[in-house]
Amino acid sequence: MAFADELATRHGDRVTVWPQDEQGLLDLESLLKDPRDDTLIYCCGPEPLLAAVEHHSAHWPAGSLHIERFSAKEFPDAPVTGEVAGFEVECRLSGVTVEVSPGQSILDVLERADVPVISSCREGVCGTCEVRVLEGTPDHRDSVLSESEQAGGETMMVCVSGSRTQRLVLDL
Repeated sequence: MAFADELATRHGDRVTVWPQDEQGLLDLESLLKDPRDDTLIYCCGPEPLLAAVEHHSAHWPAGSLHIERFSAKEFPDAPVTGEVAGFEVECRLSGVTVEVSPGQSILDVLERADVPVISSCREGVCGTCEVRVLEGTPDHRDSVLSESEQAGGETMMVCVSGSRTQRLVLDL
């Protein structure tokens, strides 16, 4: 809401600000029913709103939806990082290889091994700890990367994500 006036000035009727306390709930089903190639959806707010927008825009073109979360997305049907089995992480640039045991985060293990990784939230919402993946398949648990970025497996957030393979090689 801090930028509502600026958005209205710059973009006029191309932007709609909808404060729930003044206008009630958005009719997301109607608003997002017909995908438009020239339209992007930006959404931040409480998790129920974000989940509803994701649901109602699932049929839109890839890259149309941009969500900003302020707390970690939940993964109720999937195990927590490192819970199923341990895995190995090789840091190609530093030459350090570490074992990530069940219940540990890659970030914590790398920090204990003196491998520097910039981080902030430690919840997978800020993107600060994003690292390029050179080999292996990440088990994404972040709320930053889009589904297509996660499927591509080129980067991962090491604060919350794990591995679907016995070995990950990172550009660290």
